[in-house]
Amino acid sequence: MGLFDAFRKSPKERRVEEAHRRAMKEDLEVYSGMRVEVTSGDSRIFLVARLLELRGDRAQLEPGADGSLMTRSDEPMKVTLRGYSSKEGRAVSMEGTIRMGAGKLWQLENLALVDRAENRANVRIETSISGGFTVDGRPGVPEESCTVRNMGMGGVCFSAQARRDVGDKLHLRVDRLLELARMDVGKGEAQEPVDLSRLVGDALLPFEPVFFEAGLTLESHVEEGIWVRGSGVQLAQAADILLDNARKYAAPESAVSLRLERTGRWCLLRVATAGEPLTRQERQDVFKRFYRADPARAREGGCGLGLSIAQSIAAAHRGRIWAESGPAGNVFLIRLPVCPGPGEAGGR
Repeated sequence: MGLFDAFRKSPKERRVEEAHRRAMKEDLEVYSGMRVEVTSGDSRIFLVARLLELRGDRAQLEPGADGSLMTRSDEPMKVTLRGYSSKEGRAVSMEGTIRMGAGKLWQLENLALVDRAENRANVRIETSISGGFTVDGRPGVPEESCTVRNMGMGGVCFSAQARRDVGDKLHLRVDRLLELARMDVGKGEAQEPVDLSRLVGDALLPFEPVFFEAGLTLESHVEEGIWVRGSGVQLAQAADILLDNARKYAAPESAVSLRLERTGRWCLLRVATAGEPLTRQERQDVFKRFYRADPARAREGGCGLGLSIAQSIAAAHRGRIWAESGPAGNVFLIRLPVCPGPGEAGGR
């Protein structure tokens, strides 16, 4: 291939060739047969599979169970693969694109090695999620509370007050993960007219003493008479998530501002905080499941699910959520379509 042939290639073709050269150089074939977790761009683990026929930067995936989040009409999806190589005794992370193949197999392309580490825990996602568990075969024993510390293809690691015996079969309940799963399959709450102004005003009340104890000032302006169609429970939760996020990440002894205003056929809920501005990449990543910002910025840890839940709620209400940043700090915004309230034309 001549020099001018390289310039005639598109950026996509050059990226594919580069990925292929990296894969050949890194000799990824050693990972054929490895069991991996496949994670989508929103950090959702949606498949556990085995790598097969790994050649260069291409491979096949054999799912460990029937069912997937993709259909044959879906475009190729960028994914991350994590696994543990017993041949090397190392945790492995790779990236590539995935599409449906023949039969039950999926096709992997543009596969490239991202990281290798000695610690097997690198293939697990760190969390801090509250839940509860019961012991199988002991119907009279009440549910015990626990905290899920990390999760991966081998299961979950959680801490509880009481020690459990090796071999106990436990049933784990994690509310927030179940809630996200219900939203994913469209099983949300009933849609009805909701007085969003009143709902947001009620959401502010329990946070006022919490902000005061944290050394923060909570300022608010809520325009009255704003109605939306949806679930009052979910919308209240979205407001709580934005306020709780502000409490965690606002600069010490600063003011947090909440505003709800109507803008034409839409309404806008804004929660602004002073502090270190998020980068452009971070403004996208904060809505990914299990993503957590730099711990040094926060007053306390979280499970990395709150803003992802708020994003699902906004989408379920035909709205959107996003973040903006500037020298003064960060703003999280939710935009929703308004509807007539009771007594208005079209209202009930």
